[in-house]
Amino acid sequence: MAAMLSLVLLLTAFVTHHQLQVERFNREVVRVGNLAGQSTKGGLQGSRQADDPGLTELQQAFSRRVWLGVAFLLIGIGLWMWLVMRSILRPIGNLTAAAGTFAEGRLDYRVPEMRRGRMGRLAASLNRMAAQLQAYRRLQDEKIVRLHQFMESTLGAFPDPVFIFNEQGAVEMQNPAARRWLRETGQNGRLPESIESLWRRALHEGEDVLPQGFAEVLTCRVGGRRQVYLPRALRIEHEHVVSGVALVLHDITRFQLLDELKTNLIGTVSHEIKTPLTSVSMVLHLLEEETPGKLSDQQRELVTTAIQDTGRLLAVTQDLLDLSRLEAGRAALDLEETGIGPLFAQASEPLAPLIEEREQQLRLTVADGLPPLQVDFARMSHVIRNLLENAVKYSPPGTTIELEAGMGPDGAVRLSVRDEGPGVPEEFRDRIFEKFFRLRESEAPGTGLGLSICREIVAAHGGRLETCNREGGGAEFTVLLPMRKHEQPEEHARTDSGGG
Repeated sequence: MAAMLSLVLLLTAFVTHHQLQVERFNREVVRVGNLAGQSTKGGLQGSRQADDPGLTELQQAFSRRVWLGVAFLLIGIGLWMWLVMRSILRPIGNLTAAAGTFAEGRLDYRVPEMRRGRMGRLAASLNRMAAQLQAYRRLQDEKIVRLHQFMESTLGAFPDPVFIFNEQGAVEMQNPAARRWLRETGQNGRLPESIESLWRRALHEGEDVLPQGFAEVLTCRVGGRRQVYLPRALRIEHEHVVSGVALVLHDITRFQLLDELKTNLIGTVSHEIKTPLTSVSMVLHLLEEETPGKLSDQQRELVTTAIQDTGRLLAVTQDLLDLSRLEAGRAALDLEETGIGPLFAQASEPLAPLIEEREQQLRLTVADGLPPLQVDFARMSHVIRNLLENAVKYSPPGTTIELEAGMGPDGAVRLSVRDEGPGVPEEFRDRIFEKFFRLRESEAPGTGLGLSICREIVAAHGGRLETCNREGGGAEFTVLLPMRKHEQPEEHARTDSGGG
């Protein structure tokens, strides 16, 4: 801008100077004419008539020369200004084009070299920045490639079929086991609807789908063999945003066969043991009644102990038989419609002496408007009685045990038993329903089969058995049973309290 202003001032001075020269020339011409014309009056007139055309032509020629010089000067100045502006605008255009190219991701582009100065330093800085970004991108691309190769190798080594779904539901990746499974099952590249529903649940409900029991397995024929899979859908999250779902089909065929063999073995052994135990029990009762002859006090004491031990063995044997039948699905349920009140009464009545002995209180709460249950009355009362008995045994004397019925999630009927005992340690919560599992610090008698049997009975009714620790201490065991189609119950509750 300063150079342009200097040029304008120079041009103005040049034009002004030449205008002054023209005016000075005109004044000199007029003065010479006046001096020459003073000799005679007639000579003056003739001289003016004779000299005026020449003077005018001389003036015009001089003016033309002046304006021609001005024109050449203007052309030279314009050419000079064009060259100057070109030398300034070309680097700016190069820098602008380079910025647009970098924005498009073409980091291999370089700004042409410039002369020293601010533009040159800026161009060099841009080239260094592009080189650094290119090196960083190359490094990140190499990391992504290595990570992708590592993930493919890991999935390839995984023996179970794995499918990776994106958030639109398309399969983005599958391991060789998954491709082999689709080919050998004749699915024609499509998954069964039972599996499709799992990843949809995980994607839309915002939580992993992790079935645990054999009731939720997928059975299909793979290569002519019967295979059993336990499907699991795991969400893929990044910064709390779900970007996809990983569906894993765990092959549990071998485990199911082993479980069936174990169940059958337990059932067979229990059945074979029960018959002689029953005979032994009958003989012991005959001895206790002194049918063969009179017993001494020491003999009577021994017989009584034997009867008690035999009774416990028979109970364990019966539990094992029941459990094997339930797990094998051979236990027929005698379903009948019953109210919750009679069910609670049947379960709690045998425990009244124990509750009274431990000076505990039993509080029964049944919400109004609950529909009748469609259950096997004897088996479901056994479940409630077992949960209630555990609560009585594990709760300190003088505490309160709650037995409550109400509405649960998803329209289920909820039956809960709450105590004020030590609760279930977090690390054992998933194992508490396993067969023969007992807490190490437990002093209460038992075989570790009660909760396992209860879970199988509830599962046979289409429900589930859950446990959690209460705030402030104690455990809560909850039975969730599907409700029949009735009107929604009223939100009122009836509370009864009873002592032992």
